[in-house]
Amino acid sequence: MLIARRDGIRINPIELCYLREKRVLTRRELADKAGVARSTYYALERGTQRTCRPETIRKIGAALSIRPERLVSVERRPRS
Repeated sequence: MLIARRDGIRINPIELCYLREKRVLTRRELADKAGVARSTYYALERGTQRTCRPETIRKIGAALSIRPERLVSVERRPRS
């Protein structure tokens, strides 16, 4: 289950790039297949846009045939 923060869900750009390359897709092909704006996809993979809406992650996950949770970046908080 995807739970959005106020500013959206954080994406792991390294995992996103790895999964796209593993499926031998270009950035353009994946953005088109997912039905998301190319500029949005490019920014997510480059890491210049670190968050997005849950629906965007679901679309990208479906295009990659994976659970969308796999794309989410888990933030670890330092122990106090």
